[in-house]
Amino acid sequence: EYIATNELTASDIEQVKSTCSYRWKIEEFHRELKQAMQRGLGEAARSWGFPP
Repeated sequence: EYIATNELTASDIEQVKSTCSYRWKIEEFHRELKQAMQRGLGEAARSWGFPP
């Protein structure tokens, strides 16, 4: 497994993995939100608990 980073102060590889995982979840959320908005806040919005 390889990880490329410009975070020179991250001495612990687990810290880098955790940060990447957190950032990826944010990216996925933004992608889903954008797609839901393009569909008019349909099914995805309901799955997040927004009222119909």
